[in-house]
Amino acid sequence: MSWLISSPLSSGPCSSGIPSYRGAAGLWTRLRPEMLSATPAQRARIARDPEWVASAELFRENPVPFFEVKREFVLGLARRRWLPTAAHHVVALLHRHGLLSHVLTQNIDGLHQESGVPSDLVTEVHGTTRSARCDGCGRRLALEEYAALAEAHVRDLGGADPGAPARSSDGVPQGPAGGRLAGGGGHHAAGGPRRHGAHGGVPGVCAAGRQRPAGGRERGPGVRRARLSARHHG
Repeated sequence: MSWLISSPLSSGPCSSGIPSYRGAAGLWTRLRPEMLSATPAQRARIARDPEWVASAELFRENPVPFFEVKREFVLGLARRRWLPTAAHHVVALLHRHGLLSHVLTQNIDGLHQESGVPSDLVTEVHGTTRSARCDGCGRRLALEEYAALAEAHVRDLGGADPGAPARSSDGVPQGPAGGRLAGGGGHHAAGGPRRHGAHGGVPGVCAAGRQRPAGGRERGPGVRRARLSARHHG
């Protein structure tokens, strides 16, 4: 018998040390729109709907708030502040004993692979934060390069990083050839110019309102035949 593990978004990340986005103390509850590099209209909409920060619509208009919100998470992954939990290691143990068919996960942290599950056995339905892709030339940036650019060019909303820039750069992070990790145009709150010409880049996650990555589809007959292990989280 092989097992298909369904790993819900609400299980795992918090026990790994990753800050929660939902709940009374979650990021969406604590988010202060006035701190974001956004227009007044964008801030007003974020105040009404904090999760709009992670939407494809805002990312096309102005990607900077997305990277400001995700900075701590991306740097935490690169510095291995977030580590696999016992649950991740149990799934990896199933793989080592030949009992794992596939993992379907909504998590975007890549901790299943870090615990020892091969990437080709993991379908990340919402994509992954461990890489970014230039939407102009298709070049991919690994987590370490992606994180270094975010560290250098994106402000720290929490004020805990004394080396962070005082404000996020307009139209960056910039790749080595000038291509941006942030896609689309948009004004900064300070009235920065709209960005044209340079390649725009997109993170490997599936933002709200954006079609899920191709890797989010079932792979092979083994996935359909496997016994499903899943928990429902309201």
